[in-house]
Amino acid sequence: MRTLLCVLLIAIALSIGAALLTGIMSVSTEQTDEKFIVRMQVPAPPFQRARVRTVDPPQVTAAAKMETATGIVSEYEDGAQSFVLSTSDHRELTMHLDSMARISGKRLAGLQVGDRVSVIYTTSNGEHTAISVTVE
Repeated sequence: MRTLLCVLLIAIALSIGAALLTGIMSVSTEQTDEKFIVRMQVPAPPFQRARVRTVDPPQVTAAAKMETATGIVSEYEDGAQSFVLSTSDHRELTMHLDSMARISGKRLAGLQVGDRVSVIYTTSNGEHTAISVTVE
């Protein structure tokens, strides 16, 4: 047990030393009248930094009711904020995607032309805004 504890402490010390040498971790010291303060800092990698942004909730008025439609995606480009849905009754609906729209389904890659989808949307001033898109 004592040997395991010594090995563990040595491994921790080596890890901290390697982190300091490679720049993964930094140490700063500060001395006040009666205190000596040591700070160890580990910066978060760019892909792990939290990005905080505020998003206004969609403005749904009493006149805008939720509707559903099912069909085939006939037009869509990666990163586009809208797509065209061709329904079985030969309607072409342009669905706009806002930042709150949720896309889910069998594939994680998002939408593609030819996908069969079910859409929950609202209509306001003649514009269809998708709330939820499910790839079937």
